[in-house]
Amino acid sequence: HAVIQSCRCFKRSRYRNLGQEEDDTAEVEDKSQNVNVMLGNVLMKISLACMIGVTVLCVVRTQGFTEEEMDKLAFGTMDEDYEWLRFKEDSPLVLYLGTVELLICGSCAVTAAAMYQRN
Repeated sequence: HAVIQSCRCFKRSRYRNLGQEEDDTAEVEDKSQNVNVMLGNVLMKISLACMIGVTVLCVVRTQGFTEEEMDKLAFGTMDEDYEWLRFKEDSPLVLYLGTVELLICGSCAVTAAAMYQRN
C-alpha cells in the first residue's frame, strides 16, 4: 500500500480546475499526461535506434552472398543451407515491422497525451 502511494503516477488529482483558482491568478500546469508523453518519447527513440540496427543488420547479412551463390544453393543438394540463408535474408523484414509498430505506439501515446491534456 505504501509503495502505490509513493509512485508519482498515482498522485494526480483528477477534478482540479486548472487556471481557475479564485485566490491566485497564476496558471497551473497540467501534469496528468506526463507519463504518456515520457512513454511515447522513449518508445519512439527506441524504435529509431532499432531501425538503425536493423538497417546495419541487413547490410552486414547481404554482403557475404551474391545471387549466383544463392542460385547454386537453391538448385544444389544443400537444402538446409539454402533455407537458413533465406531465413537470414527475410528475418530483417519482420524486425523492421516490429520497429515500425514501436514507432506507431509511441506516436499514439504522445498524440493521446496531447489530446487529453487539460488547458
